[in-house]
Amino acid sequence: MPEIKNLKKAVKRTLKAVKAKETVVLFGDADLDGITSTLIVEEALKTLGLQVKKVYFPDREIEGYSLSQKALLKIKSCAPGLLILFDCGVSNHKELKLADKLGFDLLVLDHHEVVKEVPKTGIIVDVKQPKDDYPFKNLSTSTLAYVFACGLLGKNLFPKNDESLKELSALGAIADMMELADVNQEVVESAFKTIFSSFRVGFQVLRRVVSLKEGTAREFFSQMVGILNITEIEHGLTLSYLLLKESNEEKALLLAKKLYFDSEKRRQDITDIANSIISMAEERQGSIIFEGSPDYRQYLTGAVASRVCNRVKKPTFIYKLGKEESRGSVRVPYGVDAVLALKSCSKILSMFGGHKPAAGFSVLNENLDAFKTCLENHFKSL
Repeated sequence: MPEIKNLKKAVKRTLKAVKAKETVVLFGDADLDGITSTLIVEEALKTLGLQVKKVYFPDREIEGYSLSQKALLKIKSCAPGLLILFDCGVSNHKELKLADKLGFDLLVLDHHEVVKEVPKTGIIVDVKQPKDDYPFKNLSTSTLAYVFACGLLGKNLFPKNDESLKELSALGAIADMMELADVNQEVVESAFKTIFSSFRVGFQVLRRVVSLKEGTAREFFSQMVGILNITEIEHGLTLSYLLLKESNEEKALLLAKKLYFDSEKRRQDITDIANSIISMAEERQGSIIFEGSPDYRQYLTGAVASRVCNRVKKPTFIYKLGKEESRGSVRVPYGVDAVLALKSCSKILSMFGGHKPAAGFSVLNENLDAFKTCLENHFKSL
């Protein structure tokens, strides 16, 4: 089978960093796919004897999604060194160039669509980039990180470690609603067999705090996703990352209880906002749902958009209205391409990226009306 483009190069560069004891910084998107990917590689590097200098997840309310100039300010003191990005980066051309100027060598593990061109800065590992012959294009970043970690560890990948990394990888794949085929299927099926006896304390206490129904593998992991996918961030670390990494049972139990309580409140907030938008949608005509408010929490826009889209069966764009610029999330019905829609309006947008069923965007407030009109024209033309 064809290999993933640049994967061997990425492994070689990282092993060089391990051997030379270089400074390594791990930067992941703050959802579960980014979190589990980051932790998989952090634990692989630890097995090889390298202590990561810094792990960082951006606060979406303050720094936005993905790599940003604000986020780079938080990690620039770690340069020079190797900066590895997870579940982001393939659309961050300007930010990658800035990171390079700061003194970082760059490695990107991502699975989002390449919307313009592949960044010319750093080593890019993304099966969706041109001239990547790997046949399955729907890997989660967590499964990509698992394959990368296997390459790093080689003979040091022992059965119990392999099980633990697959459990993390499965959680990320289910969180991003990836097709269960290829490596995605391998890690999910394997993890479902071992998760009930997992030595990861975070999984053990979570099962005690919440009565998780077994069901199918997707159903079981989806229950965890509902609790862990959107969490608070403290000093650049998400609470779900802290839980999954925690080895002390008492501390893990406190974290699990807080995460469960927060998830219940979050679920109600999502329901309230979504129901309000659905009520308005039923009174209006239009090919899309396009709603924003300064009161929306940034990290809830994706979940709200998903719920609304599933109900009204229309392309849904939900954004937090900022002072000068707004950021939002897109969810579309099955068979519709969210990235293609954003690409058709790319001249209006500050930034955009994602997958066919789910994407995100940033737009200056002065361009919001033009953006909505552009989207309506795009969907009418299909």
